[in-house]
Amino acid sequence: MPTNGNGSVTEHNGESNGYFHVPMTVQEMKPPRPADIITEASNFIRSHWDEIRDDYMVISGEMPTQHGSMRWDWAATVFKVQKLAKENGFTLLGEADAYHLSRTLCYAFRRNTGMTMGQLKEQNKALRLTHQPV
Repeated sequence: MPTNGNGSVTEHNGESNGYFHVPMTVQEMKPPRPADIITEASNFIRSHWDEIRDDYMVISGEMPTQHGSMRWDWAATVFKVQKLAKENGFTLLGEADAYHLSRTLCYAFRRNTGMTMGQLKEQNKALRLTHQPV
């Protein structure tokens, strides 16, 4: 029976024959839902907070920059998380590209703390402009 590659029935001339194809391999399944990777990221942040807390403190301006730029600091955090995720069995995070991992970490941080990464970045900018440590 023809399928469209994600486990659903392929229609012929707009009509379905009523049969469903059960995926034989994982590759035939639909990709994971975004909520799944966000949940994994949220759990990752909680379980590895001691290892990544300082990176978030740098982004918020509570600690001095490590790379001279908030963007470079965030990029370093994303790659650090990706490496830790690969080493610790967080498959979805370890295999995500940097752009999607960055976005996912922002959503997960908000889910865990109620604060947005934008709020942390704005605080960092304000502290740099006034030269005031937290």
